[in-house]
Amino acid sequence: HAFVAGLPTDPEALLRLVREQTRTGGGDADQRAFAAIGTLLAETWAPPKVTAALFEAAARIPGVVVVPSARDAAGREGVAVARTAGGERTQWVFDRSTSGFLGARTVLVSAAAAGPAGTVLSETAVLRKAAVARAGQLPG
Repeated sequence: HAFVAGLPTDPEALLRLVREQTRTGGGDADQRAFAAIGTLLAETWAPPKVTAALFEAAARIPGVVVVPSARDAAGREGVAVARTAGGERTQWVFDRSTSGFLGARTVLVSAAAAGPAGTVLSETAVLRKAAVARAGQLPG
């Protein structure tokens, strides 16, 4: 939590940091940055100003679009932020009223070895998040 809370709240500075931290690895550098921001939104609790900066930083990545209606793996409808790279479209689905992260899905946009266009490669739903005081402790 301390790491996430200490992230820059300026979207441009945050995007620079994310790009620096994800500069190695194969494939599309913009997709690596998009994936890293998605992980932070999905798997951490960030202060409101950092969360806002994460959204703004994602919006500055070329190819990022808003999908007005999308569903998570649990079937909950929301609004999504998406990006297509390497023949796959990754969507982060958010609750329309609270902006809470609901889940993610990745779909083939064109036929590939994994299947025809439209094949869902992965999907998740976050049903519950909880904080604990120390590592190894289970939420009540």
